[in-house]
Amino acid sequence: MLNEVKRIVRDDGLRTSAHPTVLENHLHLIAQSPNLPAEIASFKSWTAKRLLEVLKEQRAEHVLKQLAFYKKTHKHDRDYQVWEEGSHPEQIQKPCDDAAKNRIHPPKSG
Repeated sequence: MLNEVKRIVRDDGLRTSAHPTVLENHLHLIAQSPNLPAEIASFKSWTAKRLLEVLKEQRAEHVLKQLAFYKKTHKHDRDYQVWEEGSHPEQIQKPCDDAAKNRIHPPKSG
């Protein structure tokens, strides 16, 4: 996944202000681009295809069944739903302010 972010930065003009944080079921990224929705769609498409390839290679039938179960019924162009539809961007007024950094990389306690 991180390699795809690097590719979009290199090839498509995506600019990032912090390293992406990949969690179990979502991703945090501070980014800007002339066409951010298209960049995010490209990222989600590529990573979904690659993840499905790996799951099929490893015969991870249980996971594939779950992804098939969660596919939206109106989606006739695919068999699986990897990413949630859409994205949930939050505008940051001041680049990489402390609140934004804490959402991406929460401070460690102790």
